[in-house]
Amino acid sequence: MGHIIRIANELVRFGNIEDNIERQLKANPQWSQFVNSSLKKQNETNNTEIGGYNPRNFVSHSMESSFGVLKI
Repeated sequence: MGHIIRIANELVRFGNIEDNIERQLKANPQWSQFVNSSLKKQNETNNTEIGGYNPRNFVSHSMESSFGVLKI
């Protein structure tokens, strides 16, 4: 399924660059439905960081003062 998602994202990207490709894609209502539902949901899932957060961004001010930890 990963290859299908990658190809679909490339088609969306090329559609943003080329008017002819964009017209062809928008002419198909199933494509628009796929992009706005399944593809959008899959991209959100793929872009979610494992564990829910980036530890580099998790250091709080109290941790900095208590342990002398500096943010990167």
